[in-house]
Amino acid sequence: MSMRMASAVSLAAGALLASACSSAMADKPHGAAARVAVVPAPDPVAVETPVAQPTYKVELVSETGALLPTYLHKSRYYVMGLAGTRYGVKITNPTDTRVEAVISIDGLDALDGEDATPKKRGYVIPAYQSITIEGFRVSMTDVAAFRFGSVGRSYAASKGKARNVGVVGVAFFREKAAPEPVQIPYPVYDPCPNCDYGGPPPGASPRGGSDGDESAGTGGGGNVRRPSTDPRPQKSAPSTTGTPPMRPTDKDMARNEEPNVRRERPGLGTEYGERRTSAVIRVTFERETEAPCCLVSLRYNDRSGLVALGIQLEDPVDATEIWTRETANPFPGTEPFSKPPIGWQR
Repeated sequence: MSMRMASAVSLAAGALLASACSSAMADKPHGAAARVAVVPAPDPVAVETPVAQPTYKVELVSETGALLPTYLHKSRYYVMGLAGTRYGVKITNPTDTRVEAVISIDGLDALDGEDATPKKRGYVIPAYQSITIEGFRVSMTDVAAFRFGSVGRSYAASKGKARNVGVVGVAFFREKAAPEPVQIPYPVYDPCPNCDYGGPPPGASPRGGSDGDESAGTGGGGNVRRPSTDPRPQKSAPSTTGTPPMRPTDKDMARNEEPNVRRERPGLGTEYGERRTSAVIRVTFERETEAPCCLVSLRYNDRSGLVALGIQLEDPVDATEIWTRETANPFPGTEPFSKPPIGWQR
């Protein structure tokens, strides 16, 4: 959700930011429903882009806030979900400055529900805090819950865009630092303003003539090329490059996806769930760079989907325990009579 603001906007503590900056979302800081909490600096997770080790942390949590089962497999992080259950995206910022997070669910932007891109606006996470995003934004006060379901019932499939179902992404942007205050020098005191110190007269150029004459000389004459006044259209040179190859359009991709959706693709997607209260406010946030400083992604699926990828969901059994079970004897008694205990006297 993007917006250009004509005046500065304050956030929580009342700090004012520069006017005319694009706005982003922030969790409402007051009230019992606020979901902002101070947390210790976490370990980095799940980065798929060749950037520096990230500072920010992304987790999928249950409706109670518990971390969902997460597994590291071939340098990617996978989360096991359960159809019908609700989940949230918890984002932690352990740095001393605010950060903006643009969230993608199944390739759709969490704010407007359209194709996700880092160029769109996101949520602002205060320094040393975390927030949990619970759904696709419906208004400034409500969201449609993130709920695991079949691929065919996912929000992306309902829009004909099921190609990217099964992945959650977050693009992070650091905030641009405030400019340093300008130091205004003290005026120089001239004890004799009418004295001649040997310099050129006022208004004269070091090469002679007035400043105005020199400016006029620079702006015209000489070898300066002026734009043509010919009203006839100018002919452009023919292009020597070939026609670029055609790329498939979104409609082509949608047509390719439709048969898959009709066959009820296995695995989980994210449904456009029930309306839930999740209030936010608009704040100004100026990005430090146009490109995100880091991209984080988590992939999710049901149990059978993770097993199909070769992910070991249970802890391996101890080798000694395996040997003990394999050598177990169903009839350990080989003596025809009872064996006396040690020390027994006949």
